[in-house]
Amino acid sequence: TAIGPSSLGLADVPSFNLEWKQAIPATESNLTAIYYQMHGVKIVDRQRTEQPEGNILELRMRALAVQGPTASGYLS
Repeated sequence: TAIGPSSLGLADVPSFNLEWKQAIPATESNLTAIYYQMHGVKIVDRQRTEQPEGNILELRMRALAVQGPTASGYLS
């Protein structure tokens, strides 16, 4: 018998892949940024607040795996 969220009647939460790009100042090497790839990301908590300078959306996420830092990314 399988034991897990689906066998217990719980909904499977959608997951996605995420890439974080961090720009770095120009150096002697030709690197302009470093990248982190996160796989199997799920949103754990989300909070919206209204501020005088604009609305803010805060997301807290959890990833199954993280790769990085690397010198190239999927989006580059």
